Amino acid sequence: MLRASWFSYDASLYMRRWDRADGGRSMAVVVEPVVTEEKLRELLAEASEQRALDYKEALDLSERRDLVDIAKDVAAMQAEPSGGYLVIGADDHGTPTGRLSEDQTRGFDEATLRPKLRKYIQTLTIHTAAHCLDGKWLVLLYVAPSADGCCVFQVEGTYQDGKKQVTVFRAGDVFVRHGTSSERWKQSDVVGVWQRAIASRKETWRRELRQELEAQGAIGEAAQHVRQRSVSALTWQLDQEVFDAAVLEYLRAEDDIPLRQFLLSAPAQARELLTTMPEDLPTLLNRVASFTALSLVHERTQWVTKGTDSLLSIYNLGNELPGSAQESLTGPRLWLSVLERVYGLGGLAVRLQDWPAVRMLADRRGTDQGFDWFGSWLRHGLTTASRAGLLASGASHSSGLIAAAHNTVREVPALHPDASPDDDAVLNSLCQFDALGALVVMGAAGRAATRDFYTNFARYMTQRTEPALVAVTSDAGMRQTLFDGSPQLLEESLKLLVRMADEEGFRFNGWTGVSDPHLQELVYD
Repeated sequence: MLRASWFSYDASLYMRRWDRADGGRSMAVVVEPVVTEEKLRELLAEASEQRALDYKEALDLSERRDLVDIAKDVAAMQAEPSGGYLVIGADDHGTPTGRLSEDQTRGFDEATLRPKLRKYIQTLTIHTAAHCLDGKWLVLLYVAPSADGCCVFQVEGTYQDGKKQVTVFRAGDVFVRHGTSSERWKQSDVVGVWQRAIASRKETWRRELRQELEAQGAIGEAAQHVRQRSVSALTWQLDQEVFDAAVLEYLRAEDDIPLRQFLLSAPAQARELLTTMPEDLPTLLNRVASFTALSLVHERTQWVTKGTDSLLSIYNLGNELPGSAQESLTGPRLWLSVLERVYGLGGLAVRLQDWPAVRMLADRRGTDQGFDWFGSWLRHGLTTASRAGLLASGASHSSGLIAAAHNTVREVPALHPDASPDDDAVLNSLCQFDALGALVVMGAAGRAATRDFYTNFARYMTQRTEPALVAVTSDAGMRQTLFDGSPQLLEESLKLLVRMADEEGFRFNGWTGVSDPHLQELVYD
């Protein structure tokens, strides 16, 4: 059998460009504070620049011209909601140029680059890494968003071009991204910058208010104070630390009325936020996810189920929203936001080896008519997002649901109580939940069909996901919990899952086919 791992990196990029020839629109790349080779390959496979992704054929930071140029782009990326990436050493189509030398990559070392940029930019957070792909050097530079919403240059950026001095920016200038260009801001950019600055500070304000009240003696221990108040005191508007502590207090005391009230009211509050303050909806979703995660960790099964049901009720609100990607708030956008939390919970359940929870989180169906065709919300949300133009036109161009979920895990402490959010175990578990969820849905549907799943995990290296597939074939208890159906259906489902992963991994420079001998024998005829 022809194996995906036999293809060269350049061939994979070629196939990726050919597959994009249908003119499909791509959702903005998922930005996360990661500069691994795995992420670099994913960004190169995008094969086109975006607001949050800029390719540079070559830069030499010993040259003032190049330093000023990168400072302009870094400042503009800081005004993006999630920051952005610069890939140095690739052309406009994401093809490595070979024009960046190993010696030049040393100029991009964080300890070297950061002070050079701070000459122009007062505050910034960056991460960099140099990688050599097929003998060609590239640098991946991550730029974090500014807490102030944008960056104001503190000195002018100039360079000498022969006898002429060129000024790229002046002190006081603000640059933002307009499409794929870094340009001075316009009046129309101001509101967006202002809203992003407010959104980035809301959780800080909640925390500061709580700390101020405590310092004044207005309240004692915050969680205890919440318990002593009415049942409505447990609300998503609490800061994350107090909310989590209050939930644990209620769980420990087996005081179910406030817990039940919170989950029952969450969908109604979400509906209100959708029309009044949609920018606060992610906070509410994070609180419901946090509640469910705490219940999962402390083995309060009924609350894991009720928390998941609350997320499903919020998911169903998407039926009331427009479906066009031209709208700022759409059903598909809401569905993707909920799924990011579901994946975070699924990854946690995988790490805890709570297979009943994995099954429950994967096998949920909403009220949208699309569920008559798709097996569960995992596939429904992804496909409707693609059809709405939030992803590329075909499923093969899904734009990083696992990466988006990983960002959510970084935001919500309860989703990673066992590890740092950037520990490999966390990303591995997200990939494994994706694969196990596909098997759960195929088993429940009694069919091996691509309409029931998508291999998001194929963006990532085989070793992240394969252990879960090996385990489900060798652990009878795990298999019995996760998969309904005959051994023949399981074999058919695994073959289909791996075949699709081989195809998608080929396009995304990720998955390269299974390596476990027993699994190879099972899935490769």
